[in-house]
Amino acid sequence: MSGAMIRRLLRHFEPLGLIVLGLLLRALTLPLPAALRPPPGGTTARSSGVQYTDAAGTLLREVRDESGARSRVADPAVAHSLLAEALVEAEDRRFRVHPGIDPVGVLRAAWHDLRPGRSLQGASTLTMQLARAVVPHRRTLMGKLEEAALALRIEASLDKDEIMLAYLTEAPFGPQLRGAEAAAEQLFGKPSVALSPAEAATLASLPKAPGQYLTERGRTRLQARRDDLLRRLHDRGRLDDVTLARALVEPLPERLAGGGLIAPHLVEAVRAGRLGPVPAGDRVQLALSLPLQARVEAAVKAQVEALRERHVGAGAAVVLDNRSGAILAYVGSADFLAAEGQNDGVLALRQPGSSLKPFVYALALEDQRIDGGSVLPDLPIRLEGEDGVFAPRNYDGVFHGPVRAREALGNSYNVPAVWLADRLGVGAVLSGLRRFGFVSLRETASHYGAALALGDGEVKLLELAEAYA
Repeated sequence: MSGAMIRRLLRHFEPLGLIVLGLLLRALTLPLPAALRPPPGGTTARSSGVQYTDAAGTLLREVRDESGARSRVADPAVAHSLLAEALVEAEDRRFRVHPGIDPVGVLRAAWHDLRPGRSLQGASTLTMQLARAVVPHRRTLMGKLEEAALALRIEASLDKDEIMLAYLTEAPFGPQLRGAEAAAEQLFGKPSVALSPAEAATLASLPKAPGQYLTERGRTRLQARRDDLLRRLHDRGRLDDVTLARALVEPLPERLAGGGLIAPHLVEAVRAGRLGPVPAGDRVQLALSLPLQARVEAAVKAQVEALRERHVGAGAAVVLDNRSGAILAYVGSADFLAAEGQNDGVLALRQPGSSLKPFVYALALEDQRIDGGSVLPDLPIRLEGEDGVFAPRNYDGVFHGPVRAREALGNSYNVPAVWLADRLGVGAVLSGLRRFGFVSLRETASHYGAALALGDGEVKLLELAEAYA
């Protein structure tokens, strides 16, 4: 080490003593977060929250907090399991000996950061990660110091086994997955104490970057991190040669893609009351059919992929029971973990285009203005509106002259539909569409004009499906 480097390092740590003193004083004033306090009445476990299941009773998600994350209190036995050891090896090797912050880790990170051309390296311990999980803060210097102070407070109040159990209960293991139990059941279909060595190492690899690993593109990186962790556990004597060999060839489960989440948009919509009143009780059974859900998810992904060259990057679908209106399948996006994948396309407002035309014809039939054989004009027309003159044209650019209503609707001609809406009165058409369930059409009739017949208004996909059902 050069003299210049030593001087830089000393200057870097001149205020270290004051910082540590300040952290200790701050830790004395911080209360233990409510999530880490014993429950009232001396009970040993908190409520598991609300369970959402499909029509057959299969668990979709278990929600214990207001964020909507699936979560379960960790089994106390897992505090001394291979999963716990794998987490220590992956995230914080000195967990059992440090007081909440790791001086060795801080020195190593500082040395790394001081070297030219090196990127910043963190020094978060498991206790600091727990502090961040129960009391989120901004990723600033002050936020990091507050996190360190809270970690010291946690270490002063809980022993290492209690901290490990709290971490396994509160830490994020994936999008909308909080705690090891929720992650183990969601990703592997079993409790954390029943995980194989490969599964335990996979789960222990997730906290570093769950949003990146639980994707199709992240599988290779996740497997590499898992295998490295397995070899380190072998080097430390926790796995024998045979167990290591078996673990290294064990494939990652298919359900890792998408974080193992099943119909996440539907569960979130129900939980948040977007589909009606929030259901009461600790178990909510939905009408969802898992086999149909899987088929619809695959269809949406395939369709979006087929249209990607046309710059289509989003898709959604919903399937209803025609008699009851119950939701049988619900896909809010092609990839829930994509950049904008958590936007729910089933409830998003979009222009429906020509899918509103049948309702215009239905209103005209209901009003006995036309029948299937009525002749409608497919000729140039000009209509005055708020935005000026509206002169509709057909998609093929051709006017077809007089056409029968059944032919105009069957060919989805634009001009006859607009002419019909104008004759019915846009106000009557708007009222009729609202009666069909298009309650998202909140503007005035003059705002939409006769172009409403062509879908010039924003509605929800769910409204469209319910109207057709």
